[in-house]
Amino acid sequence: KMIRVGRKEIVLDGLVFYMDPINTNCYVPSGTSITDISKYASKGLFSNFDTNTNYDPNDGGGSIIFDGVDDKIYVTTYGDYTALYLTPDTYNFTDEVTLEAFVKPSSFVGNPNIVGKGANLGYRCRFTTDSRFWLYSASGATINNIETAADLIKVNTWVHVVAVFSQAGLRAYVNGVLEASNSQPFMPDPLNTCILHLGMFCGSGENFSGKFGITRVYHKAFTADEVLKNFNADRQRYGI
Repeated sequence: KMIRVGRKEIVLDGLVFYMDPINTNCYVPSGTSITDISKYASKGLFSNFDTNTNYDPNDGGGSIIFDGVDDKIYVTTYGDYTALYLTPDTYNFTDEVTLEAFVKPSSFVGNPNIVGKGANLGYRCRFTTDSRFWLYSASGATINNIETAADLIKVNTWVHVVAVFSQAGLRAYVNGVLEASNSQPFMPDPLNTCILHLGMFCGSGENFSGKFGITRVYHKAFTADEVLKNFNADRQRYGI
């Protein structure tokens, strides 16, 4: 299934978290929280932001600014989603998950985290200090990670990144192109207690410096066609 964005469409199946800073049902400038505009209406809280300078109304049509020091968004309440899945530990997927974001990094210092649930356990994606896109999942001592070639991501430039975790392995897409993959099954720790974070490692560290636009989480493993569908739906807004 698809959902329309203006005259374009995005994937709807499996959509469990959806942040779009220009949608006032999601975010009101100078506010201190975002509301997930998927059907589950989870709530994300801003932490350590200066609410007077955390939003750019022009770049990407509207984007949230992270200072690279201590800013983060973390999902604290899950609306209808918790009731649907009958678990207090929402987003603790152990079969498959897709993370998607349009971001504009201003620095790669400290391996800036993009989005994920977990630190040394769970799953997440980030940029590395040498400008790679990096995916990670782990359960106990079993680590599964991939990364793209170095210098692929550019500072002060909007980029679309998609991290796919599945039983067939991990896949990393940049601007609609598959840049890295493996065939090691996704097996995150089912006891992972971290909450979903944007812009920071679970808890603290790996702080993102730059701007966040559309960010989505899916409880499904995207196909290559689905990656392109979402990329093409919003790329013009970010000048890609």
